[in-house]
Amino acid sequence: MTSGAAPASPLLTPATCNLRTSPYRAPVSRPLVLLAWMGLLSLAAFLAHVLDKRAAARGGRRVPERTLHLLALLGGWPGSLAAMTLVRHKTRKCSFLALTAGIVLLHAALGYAAWRSGWLSG
Repeated sequence: MTSGAAPASPLLTPATCNLRTSPYRAPVSRPLVLLAWMGLLSLAAFLAHVLDKRAAARGGRRVPERTLHLLALLGGWPGSLAAMTLVRHKTRKCSFLALTAGIVLLHAALGYAAWRSGWLSG
């Protein structure tokens, strides 16, 4: 008679459950993850700018500038720049432009540092 315990599966051992060393984990490149992250945040930033532009024209509730800058800072700066260009939103306010330019320069410096250090190839 058997003990009732199921035989141990070779796929569920401590060695295969470790995500760093598991041979069953599909490799995901850092640049791909970074690109997907920036794409999603760029879409969110673009939509936030468009909604703010629409609210400004209609006299409705606006999207706070802090939110627009936070989306840009977290990686959505391409969407912010695209919206500023395409819908001509927030292009006259010098303080907004200066902070957005600073965010873009910060991301350029971080990207350069990541490239030089080899982080993007890991």
